[in-house]
Amino acid sequence: MGSYTNPRFYCFSASSCFVVSLPLLVFLFASLIQSCTLPQTSDTSLREEKYGPRIGATDDTIPSPVFGTGHRGRITSLAVSRNGKYLASSSEDWTVILWDIVKEKQIRGFHGHKAGVTSVDISPNGQYLVSSSNDETIRVWDANTGREIRRMTPDSTQFIGGVQKTFGGGIVGSPYRKIKAVQFTPNGNQIISTSEVGIIAMDWRSGKQLQFYDPKGIAALLADATKIAISPDGKFLSVQEYVWEVESGRCLYGLLKIMKIGLFDEGDYWVNATAFSPDSNRLLSAHEDGKVRLWDVKSGNMLRQFDCHEGPVLSVAFSDKGSHFLSGGEDKYLRIWDIDTGERIQNINMNYEVIAAKFYPGGRHVLGSSYSYTSLYSVSTSILHELENNN
Repeated sequence: MGSYTNPRFYCFSASSCFVVSLPLLVFLFASLIQSCTLPQTSDTSLREEKYGPRIGATDDTIPSPVFGTGHRGRITSLAVSRNGKYLASSSEDWTVILWDIVKEKQIRGFHGHKAGVTSVDISPNGQYLVSSSNDETIRVWDANTGREIRRMTPDSTQFIGGVQKTFGGGIVGSPYRKIKAVQFTPNGNQIISTSEVGIIAMDWRSGKQLQFYDPKGIAALLADATKIAISPDGKFLSVQEYVWEVESGRCLYGLLKIMKIGLFDEGDYWVNATAFSPDSNRLLSAHEDGKVRLWDVKSGNMLRQFDCHEGPVLSVAFSDKGSHFLSGGEDKYLRIWDIDTGERIQNINMNYEVIAAKFYPGGRHVLGSSYSYTSLYSVSTSILHELENNN
């Protein structure tokens, strides 16, 4: 598994930084030195006009430690409970950790996977966690006890005519291999998972496989799909550039095809993450070209695009009321935007690539994490809270 530095969680205010521990002093001192010694480049003013200031600029928010130590490997995903009280994180160290956000402490770890955990989600009622792993299993856990209550290995051959033999409840030689992502549906009755051979919906209580999205060759294009987005009304599913109807399994469209991007140019516009609006009518897509694009879900029409980052956008999320969105980039910034005007509301210097970005329910906090280093950050965004309440 290798050796890694223990992860740290950070909390900071939109208007000021506050001291909570000795590690904060060390961090702030390092940030001060870095801001004083940052070399100037000829395109600095142009870059700042488009993307916002670099490290050390006055509107960069500075992080400060909150939760302490946790995983011993790289963090792969985050999930926040609907009531905003709990955070779950998954890691390459083979574990899942559940955190109490209010008390700022670890509740318990979930152990049992035999390889890195690629994804985690919290059920809508907060009673269960689901995790996917490179050990080819999906596991459902009791959030209150940490006990594993269901273990599944999806089998795409059930839908495409293959034959598999089972052994000990698992599937021998399953083509599903490493499972990249998993998520509960909004009603909590199903889970949807993805890997390089397809996307499968399952009834997690019975283990029954219900739907395969889409056995027409698209699956091969999803080998690197590590994020799933399901609309709040449960009707639509988005993985990478594709959008499906959940119930029918019908693929509605591909975003890059709508943009008329040629096959050899797709890598420059690749979709790294998507997010549905609270009313399920709009979709945000985070692209390799540094832009975030807004779409009408039913028609597939692009509504507008935003120049968000200098380099690939890795994560994206809507605010509770849908009037703002959050973007995280490979350029190490987490940013908050007004979705109607395109104005950048806040610029948060994360110091590492931001592979996950979440709003806490209520809109007063956001969360981001990096896969390059074991660090998580929590942000108090009072400015956003005021803007949301005024809309």
